[in-house]
Amino acid sequence: MASVQPDRQRQMLRHAPGLIANLDGIPSAVRSPANLDRIQSERARLQDDSVRISQELHREFFGGRLSNTGAGQWYAERKLEDLDALDELFRAEPCRRLLLMDMRSGERGFAAIAIGDPDTADHISVTIPGLNTNVKDSMRGMVGEATRLRAEAVRQLELAGRKESVATIAWIGYDAPQVIGPGKFDIGRASFDVSRSSKAGIAADALGSFFHGLRAASVNNGVHITALGHSYGSLATSLALQRGASAAVDDVVFYGSPGVRAKVESDLGIADRHVYVMKAEGDSIAGFGRFGGDPTRTEFHRLSTAEGITPDGVKHERAFGHAEYARTGDNGELRMSGYNLAVVVAGLPELAVVA
Repeated sequence: MASVQPDRQRQMLRHAPGLIANLDGIPSAVRSPANLDRIQSERARLQDDSVRISQELHREFFGGRLSNTGAGQWYAERKLEDLDALDELFRAEPCRRLLLMDMRSGERGFAAIAIGDPDTADHISVTIPGLNTNVKDSMRGMVGEATRLRAEAVRQLELAGRKESVATIAWIGYDAPQVIGPGKFDIGRASFDVSRSSKAGIAADALGSFFHGLRAASVNNGVHITALGHSYGSLATSLALQRGASAAVDDVVFYGSPGVRAKVESDLGIADRHVYVMKAEGDSIAGFGRFGGDPTRTEFHRLSTAEGITPDGVKHERAFGHAEYARTGDNGELRMSGYNLAVVVAGLPELAVVA
């Protein structure tokens, strides 16, 4: 879709924003305004759906508790909360870019937010999350992590004397396994979902298209793209690479991964020494084994999550458990795992601290 002429893109944005808002390959400078313009219309549609479903519930036996009608209302209400969360994020920082806003395709809402300009950036990263991730509860945290990741990647480039730009993207473009939801034996269902690859397979197709779209929309022929797969998102990332996304991705980091069904770079279509793995102490999800064993016990390049001093002389605290990899430590610096993510994203893997 990047072949669509700019004048035509502007006409489509003005007259039919819904046609281009979520099309991979459309520049973010066009795509983001289209998605932002659709928030209010999607809110009105979901509010109408909620009223209609409520009326149906009143007509059903037991108030719809024995049918899927009540679930439909619950999910419509959650998507309205997703829209509220997006509204809040863009009121706080209008310069962010909304690359994806889809309240129709899944049980939950989908969204992707860029920090920086992916159309012109020299380096782009996409973070793919896992279990219990959704727009309302997770996007704010992911955007914060993406913001800090970008800042550290830019800082490392400056220290290296390289005047290059970075864009980081928080991507929730699939129905990640959840632990709550109406009438589905939820905790057990999430455990069942996360032990299977079906959701990851669906995510992989959407993710592959997204990666190819980023490269197609970039004005930088040599743009460097890094995939960051966390938790169950690492499985989705690995499947996307195996299905052709590797043609659009240069580097990959799997962290907190339950498994990726690959043992060497060629299994993923990625060049040697360009697949990195991290496993924090106390992470009970990493190496779950259901999807091919612990990827930190393969030939992939293992990076440190332990406390230490990085080549720039900065102390970084350890990451512990499943959720701390991309978070800031008590000293205000990214944890060691976050630093390692940043230097890979910046195309400076020689600065990474190995395990």
